[in-house]
Amino acid sequence: MSFTMKVNGVELPIRVSDVGGRGIIEQEATTQTVPNVDGDHYVKRRLPLRKMPVYFSILASGLEDMRQKVDELNVLLDLEEQAEIVYSDEPDKTYYGFLNGEPDWEEIIVKGKGTLPFMRQPYKKGSSVTVDTSVQLSTVENYEGKISGSTAENKSIFYLSGVAGALKYQFTFEPSQPWYDEIEFLDGTFADYIRSASGEEAGAMFAFDMVGSVEKKLGFSIGETMTDKINWLERNVSEFAFDFWGRGSNQDGYKVWVHIWDSVSNSWTWGTSSTSSSLSNVHHNFAPLNALDRNIDSNGYIFYRARTNATDGVTPAQLDIDTAKFTISLGLNTFTVDNNGAKNPSFIVTSTFSGAASDFFVRNKETGDSVRVIYNFVSGDVLEVDFGKRKVIINGKVNMTTLDLLSSWFKLKRGSNELFISRQNVSNAEITYNTKHV
Repeated sequence: MSFTMKVNGVELPIRVSDVGGRGIIEQEATTQTVPNVDGDHYVKRRLPLRKMPVYFSILASGLEDMRQKVDELNVLLDLEEQAEIVYSDEPDKTYYGFLNGEPDWEEIIVKGKGTLPFMRQPYKKGSSVTVDTSVQLSTVENYEGKISGSTAENKSIFYLSGVAGALKYQFTFEPSQPWYDEIEFLDGTFADYIRSASGEEAGAMFAFDMVGSVEKKLGFSIGETMTDKINWLERNVSEFAFDFWGRGSNQDGYKVWVHIWDSVSNSWTWGTSSTSSSLSNVHHNFAPLNALDRNIDSNGYIFYRARTNATDGVTPAQLDIDTAKFTISLGLNTFTVDNNGAKNPSFIVTSTFSGAASDFFVRNKETGDSVRVIYNFVSGDVLEVDFGKRKVIINGKVNMTTLDLLSSWFKLKRGSNELFISRQNVSNAEITYNTKHV
């Protein structure tokens, strides 16, 4: 059985019967002898060039045809640089090599056979792999498994207050464990908070560790100070939302209000409400993303309030709470690159922007290595981050001044690699790489 081969993308006019140098790995070890110590100390290893003889034949219709085929072959083998070599029995692998020595060539009228004395580099390149990064990363905080008075396992807290128009600091009462048990899941069971004195409201405040939630999801710190952390969130959060399931009632009927705390105006703002008589969902996502410093406190918490209208002292104000949760949608994606090759390959991340963005980053979750590009991107900009050549290319032009000096280039390890990529106004992003094999 024979097969074909291509050199620099062109098929050679030969039939290949066998190829050497594609078997078990070769390596050279460097050791150091220590006097009076058995054995040697292992220092390092290297993979040398490998001989890759190509055993081939040429069939011709006559002497003239033979001369033409040999001339054609010589033109294709007249290589001034290392060539890319692909065999048809291994079409998804590319070898890199060059001729070195004399071919063992013999010719009998219409048939010629010989050996092409190729030397190959120790690694061969696998086919190109492109990974779509369209799955968005999000995190959810709720009251599952919450222990009253403890933030060890679940940092979410809720408080109760009957004060009409109670501000954040007036919510000081954290209820006991049975209350948390009632609101742990969305299951139709509820905790009911009732206020009877005239002018009182039934109110609950829900506190969620927004900064801690994101850092736990990502597995790394997003800043040295709280200001740094909030700035990071403003750049990389695409949406956050609060969901309350329950209902509120007083003498005027059914109504429950939901607001977010604004520390600058010192008030509850961006209100929404429900007048449903059944346990229903009130969804709140009105806060502006560019002013998170107004909503997050010095400990990284964000606060929402659900309340009834005030009671007249005859019909109580009652707040029924089924459950509540806080969802953060990040403007970055997590994706896994499976490198099945034997050598760490380089890769390229290509992103197209759909709007303004001030930076872009790719981070290795396991090692913490990260490459960040700082640039005023606008809609239509195309960014290429080439991890192999260590280059930043914006709209086809190399622009290394945009590379954050704290960046640390990295390669893909063998096996699974989990990466984070920023998605602030990025309409499309993909990573392309070639596996490497010995």
